[in-house]
Amino acid sequence: AEAADRLHRLHADARDALDENGKTAEPGVDTWEATNLLCVARVLVEAARRREETRGCHWREDRPGRDDTAWRRHIVVRLNPDRSLAVRTTDTTDFPPTLPQAQEQ
Repeated sequence: AEAADRLHRLHADARDALDENGKTAEPGVDTWEATNLLCVARVLVEAARRREETRGCHWREDRPGRDDTAWRRHIVVRLNPDRSLAVRTTDTTDFPPTLPQAQEQ
């Protein structure tokens, strides 16, 4: 929660600077890398917050065991046009996730 809060504040500060000044920093590799790292950090933290079990390198001290029944699923994170994150868990274990036949059409 603390990591998510700090990342949210960094993102909000950058967004506010963009709204006020039309840009947050001079364009360049360092700026793009920092922007990308912030985005990836936000995605990782939100996915980790969503997963309520230990799986692979994601370790939860409060839930040290795997729970395949509830969590053998994928977490999908999308970046919305307003740069907010949409996080959902799939209903399938397929990789890549597939939609049920009725929803594909």
